[in-house]
Amino acid sequence: YGKPTDSDFLFFLDNNTGRDSYIARIPVFIDYDENSSYPDILPCYYIFIEFDSKHIPHDIGFPELLVDESVDISRELTNYSFAFYKFGELTHRSGEFFYNNNSSAYGEFDEEFTVFSTENYHHLNYKKDDNTQIIVSRSKYGFSEIIAPFSYLLVLFLLLIMVFWLFSNYNRYSFTTHFNFKRRIRLSMIVIVILSAVSIGWASVWFLYNIHENKNLSNLGEKAHSVLVELEHELGNEQYLSDEYSFYYHDLLLRLSNVFFTDISLFDKNGYLIASSRSRIFEEGLVSEHMNPVAVSKMRNQNKSFFAHNEQIGNLKYLSAYIPLINNNNEHIAYINLPYFARENQLQYELTTFLVTFINIYFLILVLAIVFAFFISNYVTKPLQLIKDNLSRIRLGKINKKINWHRNDEIGSLVKEYNRMIDELEVSVELLAKNERESAWREMAKQVAHEIKNPLTPMKLSVQYLHKAWKDGAEDWEARLEGFTKTMVEQIDSLSLIAGEFSDFAKMPANNNKKIELNKIIPQALELYKDFDKVNIEIDIEDEKMFVYADPKQLLRVFNNLIKNAIQSYHKDQTAYIFIKCKKENENIIISIKDKGSGIPNNKKDKIFKPYFTTKTGGFGLGLAIVKSIVEGFNGEISFESEKNIGSTFIIKLPVVKD
Repeated sequence: YGKPTDSDFLFFLDNNTGRDSYIARIPVFIDYDENSSYPDILPCYYIFIEFDSKHIPHDIGFPELLVDESVDISRELTNYSFAFYKFGELTHRSGEFFYNNNSSAYGEFDEEFTVFSTENYHHLNYKKDDNTQIIVSRSKYGFSEIIAPFSYLLVLFLLLIMVFWLFSNYNRYSFTTHFNFKRRIRLSMIVIVILSAVSIGWASVWFLYNIHENKNLSNLGEKAHSVLVELEHELGNEQYLSDEYSFYYHDLLLRLSNVFFTDISLFDKNGYLIASSRSRIFEEGLVSEHMNPVAVSKMRNQNKSFFAHNEQIGNLKYLSAYIPLINNNNEHIAYINLPYFARENQLQYELTTFLVTFINIYFLILVLAIVFAFFISNYVTKPLQLIKDNLSRIRLGKINKKINWHRNDEIGSLVKEYNRMIDELEVSVELLAKNERESAWREMAKQVAHEIKNPLTPMKLSVQYLHKAWKDGAEDWEARLEGFTKTMVEQIDSLSLIAGEFSDFAKMPANNNKKIELNKIIPQALELYKDFDKVNIEIDIEDEKMFVYADPKQLLRVFNNLIKNAIQSYHKDQTAYIFIKCKKENENIIISIKDKGSGIPNNKKDKIFKPYFTTKTGGFGLGLAIVKSIVEGFNGEISFESEKNIGSTFIIKLPVVKD
């Protein structure tokens, strides 16, 4: 019933066992004629040789060492199960899936290839012929296996985003300055979640690895004692083990190897190999025929009844156990060695499954932590932001609102301190305003008294001289009366000027602001000086119309005051050159009034806009203080640049009024 092959003597046998089987029939001829290559008679003998592929349990790891590296063996095949059915009856199965004894349990299959699912497995049915079918099965992918690649990609993208963010914001942010309290709360929560995930993940992997190692050691111990019981039963009557029976020992170990799914080696009392279920490993020189010296020391010198440690063949690491063999007379006759090849792919699968599930769970936790961090940071910092906003709105001399906070916590204590500060600030503002008013009145009274005292002295002397001339009957009485009258009028005018200046500074007239065109106001200010012989004013104004929101009278007063100061910066014998320029820059109008006069000394520049300060021999030092007050009332700014003996430039910036 065999099928022919390329050789006339070799046939393939379909024995329905799921393994490859061959039979060879080789004829043996007897040559009676020395001169002929083949006799003309039939062969006298036939040699029959049967070949059956050997079944190797999956738990035995040594065969992988005997496979050429150039042979491509897919490790993925270990995840598959398969079964052979002949006439609907199960003849052979392999793998983790338990198949039914009859294929009819899965239905009738008419197609050559049919895919179906059952018991969380995907199956492929191959109908080889009318009597033979093969089913290949694999467990269905779980949710964690499906999203595993996405989990790893997600972790990679998160790391890349973090690195990119750190590099892009390296010079922008500082943990001590630009990272505010809210960002630090969010970052702290995220870092805590990430650190906890890393630490818990590392601890869990370490724990799983130890469990796997302990499980392997326990399995190895159980197998070693089971093998020991069997060998004691078979060899318990032996006094010693001889090399003459190595073939018998080999068959015995091979039978036990297939029963316990592990390779077994037997060493004599001196640690030399007697027999092994995988003798080719020793024949190829992959493993020494002498027992591991560490195991020999433990067994012989320390009388260990069981010893297991890690050994290595090339890059293959495995756990190896040693146990002494005792006969029925309680005599030590040999050492039993069991190399245990734990399925590394199983450990990797367990760790991968755990890490995928772990990463997915912790990614969800991380996302929730980021969301919670956002809301919690906003919730925690909301009262602080409220306090900050209220602090930024505090204005002296105005009503400042208090914060209502009903919780008795740390924020409540801070709010109480803020409200107490507001109360104290109001009291302090009132006291400060009162002190400022009193100080201003005292300063004003002092200045007024000083300014009035100057004209009163010559007035008093003039009255005294006139009275003396009247008593003495001076002949030039009329001339003296004329001089007295002139002096009195001059001093009274001086007193009126003093009163007017202080009145203007003490109470500026109410603004009558409106939209005005600077192109027309500035030339009006120059009309007063057009007839002055020693005053030369040049003006540069853009053709574009420029509008500001101001009081035209007060704006004229500003220009007049600045132009007058510019003229007075020259010596009375010099011709005053003044340059006025007006231009538009962005949302502002810039007006500059420049002179080439005596300039302002450096030690007086910081006092130039203060009341009662002047660089001239006459006047009260109120002009520039009034100018500054008027410009700021128009929401503008005034500044100056000056160098001694070179000149000064006063710059006014006013906001543009848009149409």
